[in-house]
Amino acid sequence: MSRVEHVVRSCRRILSKHLTPGSLAVVVTLSVFLPSVTSCTVPPQSSAARTFVSPAPDSAAQTGSRPLRLVYPTPDGKNDPTQNFGDLYLPSAPVTGVPLAVLFHGGSWLSSAGDLRGLAPMARALADHGIAVFNVEYRRIGSGGGWPTTLTDAQAAVDFAAGLSHDHRSLADGVAVVAGHSAGGQLALWAGTHGRTPPRAVVSISGPADLAYAAVHGDRNVRAFLGGLPHQVPERYSLADPSADPPPTVPVLLLHGTRDHVVPIEVARHYLEDHPLPALPHPDLVEIAGGTHTSLVTPGRRGYSEVLTDVEKLIRQVMSHSPALPTHVTQGALSSRALGSTA
Repeated sequence: MSRVEHVVRSCRRILSKHLTPGSLAVVVTLSVFLPSVTSCTVPPQSSAARTFVSPAPDSAAQTGSRPLRLVYPTPDGKNDPTQNFGDLYLPSAPVTGVPLAVLFHGGSWLSSAGDLRGLAPMARALADHGIAVFNVEYRRIGSGGGWPTTLTDAQAAVDFAAGLSHDHRSLADGVAVVAGHSAGGQLALWAGTHGRTPPRAVVSISGPADLAYAAVHGDRNVRAFLGGLPHQVPERYSLADPSADPPPTVPVLLLHGTRDHVVPIEVARHYLEDHPLPALPHPDLVEIAGGTHTSLVTPGRRGYSEVLTDVEKLIRQVMSHSPALPTHVTQGALSSRALGSTA
């Protein structure tokens, strides 16, 4: 038996477990005409967590083939390209004036708990509905983040996203909505009101909107993130807690499941008590019956379709009612220097 014949038989035996008959025929045929082929192996699949897609041309993203991975700068000048990036999803239809949503995933502000892939299905779904999405990764506790770096990363990502229309002409100016899940909900609320260019609206999905209330009522993740209870580090809570901010200047929507046992819905309700009427625009809470902490962002689970519909509806509303960018936030865009100087 010749060397080529041996390779062909090896390929047929190994690849028959992985390829369709048509694909196998192509591979075997090629191996016959490539005398340089000396072995046949099936390469192992690389871990998705280690895969970083190189930025593709704008046209590639517009066809829906894959998102663009874009690194954003950070105030400390020490951004990590493996963490300070976002995936930009663009609708396939070649139109202009496309609204942009920024998404922050959750995970208790911990590097060991989830990443931006958790909101990738929502990002793709919104892009399929004609909405561009910048799905953000950021530094967290255990990978160079935590107080105050995670906050300033979130702020930097939103500011970066607000300028994406300069390079991607199909996008409308600025950010339509900043949304986040769980810990990302807190980041969305915070970054949405402390950046240089505020979005038109903010959405928190199962987020700890009232950090002080959550910490006092047993949320260890909040205490770990800020370094203690409110009475121990009051300055940090006064800067990081969305409930400590003045009434928001843009619409705020809280989406929360009634069966959330990670961030109980009482936390969202207490946030509303911190911002009572007649503040205008005033925060709005949608309680999703039977929804759990993760079901609201998991396709096919209780509340997911409602969340997707509510986010899309809010984006359409703010884009139609307020086509111009909102004025600069007057409640104080906090700099990284101010955060860093707070004990």
